[in-house]
Amino acid sequence: MIPSLLALIAALTISWLPVTLDCLGGQEAQPVTYLVPFNVGEMVWHPGCPDDADGNRQECATWTFSEWDVGEATTFEDPPDPPVGQVYMRGDAIAVDPSGNRSDKPCE
Repeated sequence: MIPSLLALIAALTISWLPVTLDCLGGQEAQPVTYLVPFNVGEMVWHPGCPDDADGNRQECATWTFSEWDVGEATTFEDPPDPPVGQVYMRGDAIAVDPSGNRSDKPCE
């Protein structure tokens, strides 16, 4: 499953249309910048992992969340393949206007 997921991620070029209207339907203040939610997953040993049926500590999946600031760009290439044992997942781009309003949160 992981190789097919990596192949899918590597094959994509991320792009979207620029934001022109704010959350109230008015003209959006410029420049709008973009963040891309990005998660790195890997199997690790840590105290929060469950024990197996024999009482031995198991590996478990952990995710590290970050946001990739791509500025005003609306198209960019995917990151390179992750190191062995890791997987990348990304979400849809988040628009951020000069006032700090974000497209992934309610309008203020």
